Amino acid sequence: MSQKRLTPPRDGSNSGHPTKRSKRLSHTDKVTRDNCDVKSSEIWFEDGNIVVGVDAATTERGSGKSVSEQRFLFKVHKSVLAMHSPVWKDMFELPQPRHNDMDETSEDEYEGVPLMMLQDGMKDVRDLLMLMYKPIELTFNRLDSGTVPKVSGILTLSKKYQIDKFREHIAQILRQDWPTELEAWDQNDAYIKHRMKAMSSGEIKSSFPEPVSVVNISHEYGIPEIRPAAFYHLSRVFWRFYDDDCFDSPRRTSAESRFAEHALLSQTDLRNFIFGRDILRTRMMRFFQRLKYNNIQGTLTSKCSETTVVRKWPCQKQYTDWWTGAHELLFSLPDEECHPLRLYDPLDTLLELISDLTTWDAKTTAEPTKSFCLGCRQHVISLITKEREYIWSNLSEWFSFVQ
Repeated sequence: MSQKRLTPPRDGSNSGHPTKRSKRLSHTDKVTRDNCDVKSSEIWFEDGNIVVGVDAATTERGSGKSVSEQRFLFKVHKSVLAMHSPVWKDMFELPQPRHNDMDETSEDEYEGVPLMMLQDGMKDVRDLLMLMYKPIELTFNRLDSGTVPKVSGILTLSKKYQIDKFREHIAQILRQDWPTELEAWDQNDAYIKHRMKAMSSGEIKSSFPEPVSVVNISHEYGIPEIRPAAFYHLSRVFWRFYDDDCFDSPRRTSAESRFAEHALLSQTDLRNFIFGRDILRTRMMRFFQRLKYNNIQGTLTSKCSETTVVRKWPCQKQYTDWWTGAHELLFSLPDEECHPLRLYDPLDTLLELISDLTTWDAKTTAEPTKSFCLGCRQHVISLITKEREYIWSNLSEWFSFVQ
């Protein structure tokens, strides 16, 4: 006895009922329809008791292509669908109408089992079912440009069919790319830099995730914790809005290669982006003012391992030289550059200064025989480290000022 086609409500609610019985198919119609059907090679289980179908019309809506009557089909199990989705569970528990004409084939079934047509995209349905049946095979590469488009479909269907566990699974994948911990951010940034060395500008733009899409998806699906990292990355993208040929340095090439769709920001997010970016740069300028030797001389005098009765702070000259060089690094424009690109990425610049202090070379000072002592350097490193941590911990507030 065949059952009627099951059609979930488009809004994802579980209050709808299956559609009324539709027409039976003649033999000619059945052959024509079968020739247009595409069975999934990945999600087709012979012991399945329901076929999930997606019309090409749904998949190609808005593409401008001529739409055929082709259907994409997946043979699965009601119990598996019901286990994950309360919407499908409730729908399967509804009594289904029956018909008595055993010699005819209903278009509400496929090869003797119920057919459930979904009003969703084929790729989204495929990814959702892959996550149910073959999660190991549904891979997400680290910091890949294709992650957000792929997870967007899964998140949409997870929300529609109330599959909360999948939503959390996808959120965790996004948190790995857009972390809440500074250490994880540094690891991701080092990974990107390493990969970028072997890439052309075009390859970089197509290989790494675009931050505005991350901001938007965080709003749409309630994953606010990934937003600060995405906004920070957006703030360091070099926004080239006019033609200039003043330089072509490796740092500019890297900055320009970072890609962002600023136009897709909402008005509120655009204001938050500008506000947060300005706070970051102002914060950096004030931090360097605090690092001036006359502001921390008393502290460094007590930390200096070279201090004697005769010389209270022997490292003063070395520290002044270091501060001057660091200030020029951040705020001055080298001959081959026309923009203060290091100011665009304060977390990276401060990390560079820590590395410089850790591997300090006496030859860079005015007195080669006198090194910048370990006690002084460790104290400055601690100040820079705390500043990086402060910046990171306040990104959420700085980039959400406008509500």
